[in-house]
Amino acid sequence: MFNLTGSPNGYVNNSEIQPLTNRTEEQVGTTATAWFVFSITCCIIGTGLLMLLLLTSFHVKRLHSGSNVLVVHIMLIELIICGIGFPMTLITTYRSLTGFHVQINCNISELFFVTTINTEFWASLSLAINRFVALALPHSYQRIISKAVLTVMIFVPWVLGLSLNLPLYFGIGGRFFLQTVPFETCTTDLVPSGYGNAWVALAIFLPIGLIGLIYVVLGMGWIARKFWRRNALVAPIAPASRRGNIAVNARRALLVRMLVVTYLWHCLCFLPPPILLSSFPWLVVRYPTLVVLWLLKTVLLCGYIVSPFIFLALNSDYQKGVKSLLNIRPGGMHEARSRPSTRRFRIPNINIAVVSALVSSRK
Repeated sequence: MFNLTGSPNGYVNNSEIQPLTNRTEEQVGTTATAWFVFSITCCIIGTGLLMLLLLTSFHVKRLHSGSNVLVVHIMLIELIICGIGFPMTLITTYRSLTGFHVQINCNISELFFVTTINTEFWASLSLAINRFVALALPHSYQRIISKAVLTVMIFVPWVLGLSLNLPLYFGIGGRFFLQTVPFETCTTDLVPSGYGNAWVALAIFLPIGLIGLIYVVLGMGWIARKFWRRNALVAPIAPASRRGNIAVNARRALLVRMLVVTYLWHCLCFLPPPILLSSFPWLVVRYPTLVVLWLLKTVLLCGYIVSPFIFLALNSDYQKGVKSLLNIRPGGMHEARSRPSTRRFRIPNINIAVVSALVSSRK
């Protein structure tokens, strides 16, 4: 996602990074397999959970309507990242570590990979805007979940992600290329001026910053409302219609809580690499394998594979949906079998006197 040879602003020149010697190749070989197995296992787990959540979203009607359409969209993007983008870069990097040459068009593969990652940032911003309208401007919420608006919120992130990276594809402000030292891997190199700096601001820090600002404003509003209710002298009894609105707002607030936790985890995984490498560019020179493999690949991957765990842990709709999805057939069979057996062995209440009279009359 960032410049894999250094910081996102290209503070480190590729010529400063020394190729692997025989000794370092042996050291890398002992850890490369462990790194690859761990990282590819994370991809498999993340992909499996995202597929399970997507199936749950289509199984439960509430989870594939309204604003949840945007959540499904983000899951699809993260499924592409975990199921296609990261496995592709992990496999090519591991092959180079084991002595094979990378036979892939890095210009196209990096354009696809980085565009998908940037699109996920802007899609998350679209969802944050949707949540802001739902909680701060509830009277306008029906308009923002119309089919036309939802289509725009899904389409625009892809346009932004692609348009921001097409200049790099044509060599403007940076490039997608095959890095050869300390080992071969596809990477992104940005010029530390002009469009290179603009790319970092627009593709990474702007959407992440706006998402954080929206969630901070929503959090301050929630604190203010809670403080006002606590200090109210008499709590009026709300009518039934208002109690229904309170329940809807509670569900919306739970979704915001889930998204805030996901956002904080993303910040923890996505922001340290550019900040560390911008402040300490010598890290990639002194520890190229550690930085490139773990900091710029596995740490970023962890930002995506934890999202489905957060969704399952903090959203009761997904918990119930997953249970219903996994138990739908066994539950139906068990229910179908249990009902006839109940009727078969049920003993009716019989009047003994009536039975005796009928028998005596027949005699």
